Amino acid sequence: MEDIKRIDGRAALALAACAGLYPLLHCVAPLWAQAAARILLLGGLCAWGAARALAGGIPAFSELPWMPLVVAGGWLLSCAISPAQGFCGEALADFIAGLGAMYWMLWLPERGRSYVFYAVLAASWIMAAIALYQLCSGQDMTASFLSRNAFACWLLMITAVLYARGHNLQSFLFLVLLCLTHSRAALLAVAAVTVLRLALRGGFFRKILAVFLALCAGVAIHFMNGFSLGERYAWWRAALDMARARPWLGFGPGTFGYVYPAFHVPGASQFGSTFAHCWPLQLAAETGFVFAALWLGWIVARAAHSRGWAVGAAAAALVMSLADYAVVVGPDFVLFCVLLGSLGETPRTEFVNSRSRRLMLAAACLCAMFALIPFTFRDMRIAQALSAADATAASGDAGGTLHRLEALCSQYPREPVATLMLARSYKTLALVNGDRTMLSSAASAYEKALAANPFNPGVYDELSAVYTKLGETALFGDTIQRKAQNILWWKPSAKKN
Repeated sequence: MEDIKRIDGRAALALAACAGLYPLLHCVAPLWAQAAARILLLGGLCAWGAARALAGGIPAFSELPWMPLVVAGGWLLSCAISPAQGFCGEALADFIAGLGAMYWMLWLPERGRSYVFYAVLAASWIMAAIALYQLCSGQDMTASFLSRNAFACWLLMITAVLYARGHNLQSFLFLVLLCLTHSRAALLAVAAVTVLRLALRGGFFRKILAVFLALCAGVAIHFMNGFSLGERYAWWRAALDMARARPWLGFGPGTFGYVYPAFHVPGASQFGSTFAHCWPLQLAAETGFVFAALWLGWIVARAAHSRGWAVGAAAAALVMSLADYAVVVGPDFVLFCVLLGSLGETPRTEFVNSRSRRLMLAAACLCAMFALIPFTFRDMRIAQALSAADATAASGDAGGTLHRLEALCSQYPREPVATLMLARSYKTLALVNGDRTMLSSAASAYEKALAANPFNPGVYDELSAVYTKLGETALFGDTIQRKAQNILWWKPSAKKN
């Protein structure tokens, strides 16, 4: 039993280090921070499971929630049949890492959960100091995040956690900092959760106070800048149209921003977006109505039937996700999953007496770890290779750029960004040198780019221009037909090609 306690203590420190360091490193080296967080969450969880198995004590699997695993299976299936599969890897890896954090937190005893809380709190104070420095120097208050809304989401969750644990002064200070971010979605979440709590758990005077606070919050949020309902409406409408187009399994996790051009009518909004700014709608567009409903329904049911210190924080983040994207940002999603894990009771320990069974369980955990680690590095390797190709192109070495892109496309043949860059490199060199063979190579690369991402209107136009120069009238007409099939707002009669 003492061995199991030591193992749990080390596991708690590993999870605490990940939850605390991930947001701090996110802005400095986002790719490295993301890969390191995935490795620590998934690899550490598997290593802990192996150590637990060798010690003879494993968590009772019958007491663990099974719905997240069903949803993970749905995400994998959605990714497998996605028409834009090359964009699914990052979101899928983040989701699996978040589930790893959730189950890890769920398995930890209360003392281990406290380690995680204090690590997150320490990171929050460091980010608060950075944010105050940014405020005093006239910069946007993002702390170590890439956007102020992502930072506001973190502040929102930590403020609710501190209040629930009785740290009222710290909670107030973080709330003030949250107000200074001017994030309307976060303040709306604070107001909604506060009003709901007063309305449901108070008497007549508290209900009157809830109405008064709701009015005050509405007025305050109305006069703050940085919120565009018109833009969000266009994103929400596109997400709903995407969900209707593929209602069962969606377009694949992480694909909203890349499929959006096919559903977004030009002129309906000024800006594109990687996110739908409404988590339920984005989940429906990317994974279908069924798995979005299962995942969100499970979260709501788990929060409704729990009384822990994390309930308010999870509820506030969920409310904020109705009008913003922040909860899907890596560090915020990990913290959100940690909160979900802390809502449940620690499962009892089942003891395994058979030595062979212990070895089999430990070997299974280690095999899972070695299978998951390469998966966590995929996106970082691709991003580094693309950055190297961009640097080579900026230096004027067209041949070196082409060589790098050919090697990358050979290793990842369905990587949409790399195949499109390769096609454009072929096209540029063909036009400079008047090389018809290279122009044919450009057409082939464009076809691969469209196979990897058939929802980019401009690529159809570029391929049509290449076929025009090659004199391929039939292929030109086929490209126009495919554009009309995949770009829903576009019709051949509306544009001369």
